Amino acid sequence: MTTREEIVAAARAYLGAPLRHQGRYQTFDCVGLVLAVAEDLALTDRDGRLIHRADYGRYGPQPVDGGVEREVALRLSRREFKSIIEIEPGDVLVLRAPRVVCHTAIASLLPTGEIGMIHAYRPAKKVIEHHLDESWIRRISSVFYFPTVTA
Repeated sequence: MTTREEIVAAARAYLGAPLRHQGRYQTFDCVGLVLAVAEDLALTDRDGRLIHRADYGRYGPQPVDGGVEREVALRLSRREFKSIIEIEPGDVLVLRAPRVVCHTAIASLLPTGEIGMIHAYRPAKKVIEHHLDESWIRRISSVFYFPTVTA
């Protein structure tokens, strides 16, 4: 079983990697980062199938049809989300960016004890980690977790 800390560590290994639409190896987009972490750790979906970097490549640079959230919901387990206290490190966040649900991130625990997020962020042009502040919390559409992860 994989721990939440291992998921966060695997995501942090990609900090600073350049952003590229549908990037999966040296460059990443938000979906590619989640898939790369899952493949690196040999994580499986709800049906027990290994998740691969090459999974889910059918989306435009700004997906607008809800496809990202639909694909995550097909593969991962949904966590009830009413406030930030329900988010755990290693969770996969699906967010509006800014109004359309089309972005993903991996929740982290910052050294300050605050919840953060790791994601390939277009304005930064790379994978970054930062505090999950109120403006980002308001953008959360849903929260998921990898089914085989332990505390």
